[in-house]
Amino acid sequence: MRKKSERTALVILFLINLFVLLWSVFGYGIYYEVNDDAAMQAILTGAYGESSPFIVYGNIIYGYMLSLLYQIPGNQWNWMVVIHYLMMFVGFNAIGYVLVRKKGSRKGS
Repeated sequence: MRKKSERTALVILFLINLFVLLWSVFGYGIYYEVNDDAAMQAILTGAYGESSPFIVYGNIIYGYMLSLLYQIPGNQWNWMVVIHYLMMFVGFNAIGYVLVRKKGSRKGS
């Protein structure tokens, strides 16, 4: 019985996070466009000569991943924003999963 209620809570959590993600992207229009984001995107896309994964205030692995994504031919996506949304979605689901599992492990619940 407890496993079924945990599974239901996790499905509801996932759907709520999916709704918030879709609302943010299509309805509310949150975007990441401060001055350092434009400079980092220019470094990644090669606007200063050649594409470089060495972005300011960023991990090198994150920089390599973004650098590869920006080198896709015919690319029109702002991959920094896409990755930020994806990381927030996965993070919120991970936090919710931990909270649901923690609540279900208490004695007498």
